[in-house]
Amino acid sequence: MSDLLPPAAGVAFATFVYLVFDTYPIVKSFGDTLRSGSFYLLWLILSVLNLISYGILKVGVEETISAHLHSPTLTAMTLVLLATIGTVGILQSLTFKLADYRFIDIGKLIEGFKTTVRADIGRISRDRKRLKSIDIANKLSKKYTLADLRTEYVSVMTYQGRNLAQAGQELTQLDNDCTTANTSFARAICERIAQADISGAEEMLRRP
Repeated sequence: MSDLLPPAAGVAFATFVYLVFDTYPIVKSFGDTLRSGSFYLLWLILSVLNLISYGILKVGVEETISAHLHSPTLTAMTLVLLATIGTVGILQSLTFKLADYRFIDIGKLIEGFKTTVRADIGRISRDRKRLKSIDIANKLSKKYTLADLRTEYVSVMTYQGRNLAQAGQELTQLDNDCTTANTSFARAICERIAQADISGAEEMLRRP
């Protein structure tokens, strides 16, 4: 068991690094990835597959690799790297058949679960941004007057591509909607600003 733990830890770490960088180009957030429970389940599944791949390589080619590298550490690292590549490129493509009928397609299962993980991370990211924009909007509504918020709204929206007339029309419509719903016009402006440009809204909070 003591001989298994270091390779298992290395395999798990290599799998973790692969998954983080595999999901990042789509979700664009390391933090939201690490907040996803489904990500850790996928990590566990791929780590098990990776460990199987490591075991196969250890039995088959460890002596050959060791003879060339002359270092137990480098040999172990090479086996982990090859196992990870093997898991990604080979084990995920395995299909178990019975009488020419595919009843387990590991590749499709893994890719389907990856899609679920990415969707889960995306949901977490949207929820976090929504809560953040609500918090910022609340702070902005307490810091700025209605006149200042109108000016800031026009500035933000023209930067987003609207012209002055369009921004003015949006403010008029928003005012009417808030009057009908009996809600705060100033707070509604702050929410629109935070949703359109969260960085700009944060900069507004930092102003003296």
